[in-house]
Amino acid sequence: MDKQLPSQLSQNEYIQAYLVLLNMMGNAQKKNDTMDLIQHIEYLEHKFDTVIDEIKELRQTVEQFQNPSTRLNLKTMIDKVDTSVQHAKNKLVEVKETFIASVKTHMDSLKSKGKNTVVKSLDLLHVQQGLKNIHQSLSFSIAGLNHFNLRVNQMSSEFKRAKVNFKNVGLLMIGKSPNHYNADKTKINLLQRVGKSTLSSLEKLQATVYKASNKIVDLEKYSVKKELKAISSEQSEASQINKTIKTITNVPR
Repeated sequence: MDKQLPSQLSQNEYIQAYLVLLNMMGNAQKKNDTMDLIQHIEYLEHKFDTVIDEIKELRQTVEQFQNPSTRLNLKTMIDKVDTSVQHAKNKLVEVKETFIASVKTHMDSLKSKGKNTVVKSLDLLHVQQGLKNIHQSLSFSIAGLNHFNLRVNQMSSEFKRAKVNFKNVGLLMIGKSPNHYNADKTKINLLQRVGKSTLSSLEKLQATVYKASNKIVDLEKYSVKKELKAISSEQSEASQINKTIKTITNVPR
């Protein structure tokens, strides 16, 4: 059973409190980078839904093929793509849960220990590893879909070139009945269109994973010294931050 995605990161109370704290500290760049990371993850969630719907359409079309050998061959390929995509989606759930847990731990630490813990950065190591796993699964998905699209394009080319030469098409698709191929021809055009769209969606997913990973690298560039300087720049501001911490971290457990 597929894992269910938690609510949007931007709506999580701990993350909202953390962003407020960064704003109170005057750390606009870190806040912006954190928000960018959140937006990348939320985009992945939305785009995964699109890809899964497209793969579902591919499978439904393949299952309508009259030739059993063609149907089995194409279905096997699309099932492999679907497995990789579902694995990547489940990893995204883990990434979101890990990110929320890291922010919660950070904010709970602030509440119990005070401003001296503000200098600690979020622990995003496991989030970064999760993104790498998603990237790898998407690479498998893209390779599998390229193979699927290549096979479909070969079938389409054979139809166009031979027209009524069902023998060559039969060898390509490992089929026997010429009547089956005539009926399946229209479905090939649909597979080409949806297959191309799905590949584009997968590539956008992978590009966004790369951006999210790089954003974590940006966040990790902030040094402890810079954060200490930001906190101790004005005693009055530090006092206000402590009051803010007590307020914004007072969220239900």
